[in-house]
Amino acid sequence: MPYKFKEEKVRQHIARHYPSCPDERAEEIIRRVVSREWAAASLHDAIFAMAESHIRHNLTSYDQDLNVGGMDREAARAKVAPAVRYLIKAWRKKDGASSKG
Repeated sequence: MPYKFKEEKVRQHIARHYPSCPDERAEEIIRRVVSREWAAASLHDAIFAMAESHIRHNLTSYDQDLNVGGMDREAARAKVAPAVRYLIKAWRKKDGASSKG
């Protein structure tokens, strides 16, 4: 049965697991997680999926590669995957040194 995650739980999870995620990015991810109904995803998986999606669409060339570059979805995802992984890893660091993005 589909359910929605509570904003406070999402906020706490991001603060704990993505401490270097910039506030404006965290707010967008929170908004996207709580606005959806989730059927089979854990809170961690839902946040991870929305963080990856946010990075891919807002901080890489993914959309441009699809729309202007004519790449198919799989190729565009593969192209930006290293940047997405890098930012996810950076946001997980607790030192705050990698809060760009």
